[in-house]
Amino acid sequence: MYDLVISINVHENYPFLLRQLENIKNNVSLNYCIILNCNKYMFNECINLPENVYINPEIIEKRRFHGSIAHGIYSNMCYAINNLKFEYFVCCSSRNFFENNMTIDKLNHLNYATTPQTMDYNIWHWPAFKNSLLYKYINFKNVIMCGVAHEGLLFKFSDVVNIKDFLENNQDIRIDTFNYHCCVEEFALNAIAVYKGGGYYLIGNGSHGVDNVRSYDSDTKFMYKVPRS
Repeated sequence: MYDLVISINVHENYPFLLRQLENIKNNVSLNYCIILNCNKYMFNECINLPENVYINPEIIEKRRFHGSIAHGIYSNMCYAINNLKFEYFVCCSSRNFFENNMTIDKLNHLNYATTPQTMDYNIWHWPAFKNSLLYKYINFKNVIMCGVAHEGLLFKFSDVVNIKDFLENNQDIRIDTFNYHCCVEEFALNAIAVYKGGGYYLIGNGSHGVDNVRSYDSDTKFMYKVPRS
């Protein structure tokens, strides 16, 4: 039984991954495991890793600004549900470091977002995402959607189950989402969680990667993004 599953999409720079794993070990003070979703290159590179690091056998060649990133996260969700017992699941990129000594008590006292604020659907990546089947489906149900950086997007176990079940039961939406040319990872998973009556947490400081930029709220933020160099 893990307190936390840490999901990471990896596609390059194995030495940096080792630094990332060491950072997690030093800053996450709860019972955790890590699931790596790899492309073919990193799948062959990832050997002799710690026992609590699992390599998802589904190899996905992910691209920026493409639904394949969300596909990698979803695949890790499926792997976690099918193979592990856990309480929380957090989405990370291959550039996320942790800080602020994350504990299970701190996670249990975070603010759970269940009702997103009204969004301006004409800015950011919204104009592109609005043409997706997922957006049209949820918008038709009159559910407010929220766009957030997926780095640091944290879900309860029940939310992960709901996301998995929704995408399994809506094949056309699933296929469209994972092949869509847009940053759907910033919208899709949290939108489904809220639509299914759940929510999400945000424990990262955003998607902008600048060296030595730390979280702006030490009580609720535990991740930041750095250059992979």
